[in-house]
Amino acid sequence: MNFEQLGIDNSLLRGLKETGCENPVSIQQKTLLQAAQGRNILCHANKNTGKTTAIALAIIDKLNKNKENSEIKALILSPNREKSLGIYGVFCQLARYTGHIIALAYDGVPEHTQIDAIKRGCDILVATPKRFFELYEQGAIDISGIKYFAIDDADEICRLGYADYCKQVSELGLKSCQSFVFSDKMTTEVSWLSRYVQIKPYKIDASFNISRACQINHRVHMVDKRDKFSVLRQIIAENGKRGVVFCRTKFSADSVAKYLYKNRIQSRAVSTDKSYGARQACIKQFNEGKINVLIATDIALKDIDVPNLELVILYDVPNVTELYMQRACRVLDGGKAITICCAEENEFLQNIQSEIGTEFEIIQSGKKRHPAREERTKRAVISKITENQPRQERPVRSDKPLKQPVKRDLMRYDEFRMDISTPRTARLSPETAARIRAKVEAKLRERETARRRLERNEKRKQLTDIKKPLRTKVYKAKSRTRGRGNKKAINKD
Repeated sequence: MNFEQLGIDNSLLRGLKETGCENPVSIQQKTLLQAAQGRNILCHANKNTGKTTAIALAIIDKLNKNKENSEIKALILSPNREKSLGIYGVFCQLARYTGHIIALAYDGVPEHTQIDAIKRGCDILVATPKRFFELYEQGAIDISGIKYFAIDDADEICRLGYADYCKQVSELGLKSCQSFVFSDKMTTEVSWLSRYVQIKPYKIDASFNISRACQINHRVHMVDKRDKFSVLRQIIAENGKRGVVFCRTKFSADSVAKYLYKNRIQSRAVSTDKSYGARQACIKQFNEGKINVLIATDIALKDIDVPNLELVILYDVPNVTELYMQRACRVLDGGKAITICCAEENEFLQNIQSEIGTEFEIIQSGKKRHPAREERTKRAVISKITENQPRQERPVRSDKPLKQPVKRDLMRYDEFRMDISTPRTARLSPETAARIRAKVEAKLRERETARRRLERNEKRKQLTDIKKPLRTKVYKAKSRTRGRGNKKAINKD
C-alpha cells in the first residue's frame, strides 16, 4: 500500500516525494489508518522507525481536511531542543506546499523572538514542556483552538521530569483532543502518562524492526582490548567512506578522536559535555563532507539526524539489543554495521545475535599476543616437571670430531695507558701518522697530570684531617630579666 491509497492530500504527497518517501513504513501506515478514524494512539517503536514522520503525516493530513481559521490547531511536545528542531524540520519539509505555518519554542534562548513568531500566526506549535508553560502564563499562547495534541519521546520526557507539565497541559482542556503519544521504551511511567492524557488509546507496537536489520551487512571484528584503536584505523582505511563511530562514554569518544587526529584522519567528537552550537557545527561539517568520521555517544546523537550513512562502527558493544538496533539502523539499505568486540563483550554480542536472528560475519583481527598469564604459569610448571626428570643422552658420533672450546685471552684495559701504534696508523702516510701520534701523546700527558693533581688533593685532605683539633661547642647562659620595667631601670642607671 502506498501513500495515495491511504487518501493523503496531493499537496502533502508533493512534499513527501521531495523528501524521498515513496512507500509508507508499517508504523506510518497503522498511524494514518487509525488517525483517520479519530482514535487516540499510543505507539511503542525503536529509534529511526519513522515515528516523527508518522505524527507529522497524521496531523498535517487532518489539518488539510478540516480547514478552520484559528491560531494554533496542533501542539507537539518534545523533551529537549535537539528533538524539537528535528520535529520542526520534518514538519516544515512535509507541509511545504500545504500552506500551514509551523512555530518553534524551546529552552535556552530568549523568549521575545519565539513570542513574536507565535503572535504573527501559526497552525502548528512544536515546543518543550517547560517553555510552553512559561509562554502560556505570560498570555502569549491561545490554546482554545487546539484539536490535536502529540507527545514525542515520552520516555525521555518522563526521565527528565517533565511528565507533570504534560499532565497540566491535559488539565487545560486538551484531554478531549485527539492525542498521539510515541515512545522508544514502554515504561511504567509512560503507561501512567498515557492513562492520564489519553482516553482509550489504540496501541501500536513496533519495537523491533527485524526486516530492517536483515537489509544491513553485520560484521564483527574479534580483537584484543589493546588492539581496538589499530583495528578501528584499519576499518576506516579499508572502507574509505564517511561514517559514524559510536562509543559508550564521552571519555572513550574523546580518546578515539585524539587517536584518529594523531593518525591524520579528519574526525570530530560529539559528546554531551560540548555546547549545542559546537555539536551542530561538527554535524554540519560532517554533512558537508569536510569531516570523514564523526565520533559520538548515543545521548549526544539521539535526536540529531545524520542522513545518507553507509558505514556505522560500534567501538563498544552495547549491552542491550535495542541500543544496537538504534545504532545499526541509521545506515542505508545495504550499508555496513561493523562492531569491534573484545573477549569481555562477547556475551553481549551473542545475546544481540540470538535476539535479532541474523548471522554476523566474524573476522579475527589484531596482533598476535603472548599467551595469557595462566597459560604461562602452566608452561612454567610443565618445564619444572621436565627438568626434574632424567634427560636422555644423545648418542655420540664417532666419525665426527668434537669441537674444542677456543680459549681467548682476556684483554686488560688501563685508564691512563693507550697503545699508539694502532693498525689504522700503519695504513696512513708517515706525516698523518706522526700528527695523530702527537695528539694521542698530548692527551695522555693531560690525563697523567690530572691523575697527579687528584692524588695531591687527596693527600692534603688527609693531612688536614689529622692536624685539625677537636672543636667543642660552648653554650653561654643568657641572663634574663624579670620584666620590661626592670630592664629600663637598669639602662637608666
